Amino acid sequence: MVKDTQVPFAGLKFNGNPNDFQRWKDAVVAHLVSKTNSRKISEIRAGRAAPRHGFQDLFLRPAHIADPGPDATDDARNQHEHEVALLDEVDSYIRDMVNRTLPHTYMNQLSTPLSAQTVAAFWAQLEVEFGKSDAMGMVELIMEFEKTLTEDFKSVDELFQKLRNVRNRLNRQGQETLRVHLPPSQLTIAKLLATLPGHLWGPSVTF
Repeated sequence: MVKDTQVPFAGLKFNGNPNDFQRWKDAVVAHLVSKTNSRKISEIRAGRAAPRHGFQDLFLRPAHIADPGPDATDDARNQHEHEVALLDEVDSYIRDMVNRTLPHTYMNQLSTPLSAQTVAAFWAQLEVEFGKSDAMGMVELIMEFEKTLTEDFKSVDELFQKLRNVRNRLNRQGQETLRVHLPPSQLTIAKLLATLPGHLWGPSVTF
């Protein structure tokens, strides 16, 4: 029998640097969305209804499965018990992931242990301590966007990828903070073209 050497949550380690928090957060959410989709497929193939709560939903609020009531059929009660069991499994999975991916020094200094609070409450605490969802965080991301334009790059593709990554992070924070998208796609393209040597484009290029 071949031994499974796969490292749990490989690639999801957070180094504790606030500048890397958004990247870590995006990777974690993408991982949980993938888990949600896989779970849906498994349940549907088993002839059951798809779960009403995704893995990532527990970051927003504590999930609750309503009791079917005293007049519920046996099938409804069985479905309820199954959904509760799935939800408990998801909650345990996320707690295990957090314990394995966050720095031990951070987890050890918590005034309220993870086991004593909901996943949503803990996630909100992380956002406050490491996130850049406030106005100052927006300013820092805008400065990072501008700085990217002045850094050396090996190819246009590399530069565009860097700009797009920063822009996507800035848009997410802008949506959360100001309910707007910043910067617009047109501005990103204009900034990109303005950075490149003029002889690559010629006098016919207009903005």
